[in-house]
Amino acid sequence: MIPNYRETLFDYPDLTPIHGVPSYDTLKLMTNQLKANARNVRTPLGGGLHGYLGLLLTGQQYSILSPTPFIRPAHPGPLVIPAFQLQHIVTAIQSQHNEAVRLFNEVNNVEQALRQQLVKAVDESYLIALHNRQTNTIIVPINQILQFLFSIHGKVSAAKLMDAELLVRQTVFHPTHPIDVIFNKVEDLLDLSIAAQADYTSQQLINIAYVIINKTGKFSNDIREWNKLPLRTWANFKNHFRIAQDELREVGDLELRDTPYHSTNMIQEVLDGVQQALGASPDDQLPPPMIHEANAATQNQMMPQMMHQMMQMMRQMQAVQLNLTNNSNGGNDSSNNVANNNNNNSQRRNNTNGRSRGRLNTSKYCWSHGACAHDSSTCRDQKEGHKAEATFSNKMGGSTAYCNN
Repeated sequence: MIPNYRETLFDYPDLTPIHGVPSYDTLKLMTNQLKANARNVRTPLGGGLHGYLGLLLTGQQYSILSPTPFIRPAHPGPLVIPAFQLQHIVTAIQSQHNEAVRLFNEVNNVEQALRQQLVKAVDESYLIALHNRQTNTIIVPINQILQFLFSIHGKVSAAKLMDAELLVRQTVFHPTHPIDVIFNKVEDLLDLSIAAQADYTSQQLINIAYVIINKTGKFSNDIREWNKLPLRTWANFKNHFRIAQDELREVGDLELRDTPYHSTNMIQEVLDGVQQALGASPDDQLPPPMIHEANAATQNQMMPQMMHQMMQMMRQMQAVQLNLTNNSNGGNDSSNNVANNNNNNSQRRNNTNGRSRGRLNTSKYCWSHGACAHDSSTCRDQKEGHKAEATFSNKMGGSTAYCNN
């Protein structure tokens, strides 16, 4: 009896239908749903860790996931037992033959279930070239159906692939966020490369993720350990750095104060404040000439204050970067100088008009920072327990800094 894979094991009993001409995005969504379904059916083939995912991938694509290739079994043919064999040998031959037949049938049954889902999800006119005219059915392997659809309707240009890779390489990873954020971006890029018929290798994927992780400044020891490993596959890379992040989190070594990400965040705060201040209109009801004059006057009045505040923030960033450099070099004297500079800067700020420096923009509310230039949902330097839904009207126990200004 053939199991009902669709009803008992598949995460997606019905694929999201593609209405009209397929595109890269709709084909990718459908493929991801098929992959989830195929993985759920366990098999010893291909290393035994990825179910029947090998039915949807080429040999090169599957090699990125597993060092053991997914080899589709052939039918063993009729049972042949040599003459004059002992009974236990006859029993073993029969058992091996029965298992080979069972596995062959299972592969074909799983593929047929996946193929029926695909055919149902795509308009028949876009699959007609694959129909067998004698049987009026599609009998080609399912990975060839996907390759056909992507080559005709979901092809990606080399220029688009290069642009996408550049964006991924420029990713600034928040080291307290799940590291699988990086892996998902890189594997999305892999899917794009397949559609562009320029499949990335496992080493290319590792190189891209390696650069992003290295930029955080938090995984130096783990990167050195990785470079010493004898077997460096994409699967091993993901596992290695998942464990590395868990260990850093356990020892409390994922603070952002001494990372390049923190400096990037401070710079973004400056840019956000300047942009919003210069873009503000004093009165939308004024005639255009008066609006122009009022904007100019407002900017002239605010510019000295803005420049002063920007200089203060730049000094803070310089101190942070210098401290990071000295820590990596083991320099204690320079660290003391940075601390003295910070104290002097703090004293100068406190002596300015007898109060500490205010914030340029307090129009939005952030759970971690109070009134500032960004809201809770876009905060890049979140404190522990941060609540992205917090607002001025419902602070949810968050910071009240500058909220009364």
